[in-house]
Amino acid sequence: MAITIKQRAYAGLAFMAAGLIPVLIVGSLLRPLPPSFGYFDYAVWFIGAPLLVSGINGALFGGGILEPSVVRSAWLAILRGMLVSVVSFVSVCVMISAWDAYTNEYTNFSQTLLLSLIVGFMVVGWQLTILGMAVGWLLYKLRRPKQGQERQS
Repeated sequence: MAITIKQRAYAGLAFMAAGLIPVLIVGSLLRPLPPSFGYFDYAVWFIGAPLLVSGINGALFGGGILEPSVVRSAWLAILRGMLVSVVSFVSVCVMISAWDAYTNEYTNFSQTLLLSLIVGFMVVGWQLTILGMAVGWLLYKLRRPKQGQERQS
């Protein structure tokens, strides 16, 4: 059966809500803001972009967790949650590296991307992976069975 828009929306909201945790962690590490940052740049690149990316990837890749015919076990739900978190992390790193290479003196995009992937994984990447796995498992446990299907424990 196809994944409905409602299921995709719920998955996107769940992953976006979970994305608040690493956004708050990075936000606490960047206090006070560096002088080169404006408040608008900070709000867009370190709050808005990660939440939007995690919500979109959660809707695209995590919506299947709520469909019993697509994800049949908790392990598959956990792997889908991990996929959402890794794709979101890499997407945000690419966006921030492109922005940094465009606006600052670091014009080498590939070196900036490598640096942001390494440092980003040490700071929040491992937490994102665990968080994505937990959200995938929670979505699996909270999904409602279709009528005529019994809930398997």
